[in-house]
Amino acid sequence: MAKKSKKTDKLLNDAEERARQQSYVNVALLEEKMLPYRFKYSRVAKAAGIDRTTFRRKLRGEVPFHAQEIAMLQIVLRLTDEQVYEIFIAGYLKNFTQSREEIPYENE
Repeated sequence: MAKKSKKTDKLLNDAEERARQQSYVNVALLEEKMLPYRFKYSRVAKAAGIDRTTFRRKLRGEVPFHAQEIAMLQIVLRLTDEQVYEIFIAGYLKNFTQSREEIPYENE
């Protein structure tokens, strides 16, 4: 089994912190899905039960979306499961996977 060193722990913590500080929400795709309904951010936020300012912070990646908020957005914007994945999950997973690849694991 692979054993992690203090250096590896620091690299992992740094990668996770970078992941938290960046927005992985596909805002362009979200806006594209809002367009047919002529929704503004404030209306979408209200429908999802999120304060308008908090919604903007979530889009910038300062605050994570909660599962129930994503579910409400899926209903309001009539998003497919694939669209939800592309908007809210794919970017995070892609970057987190790349960040984890930077971390060397030592053999016992």
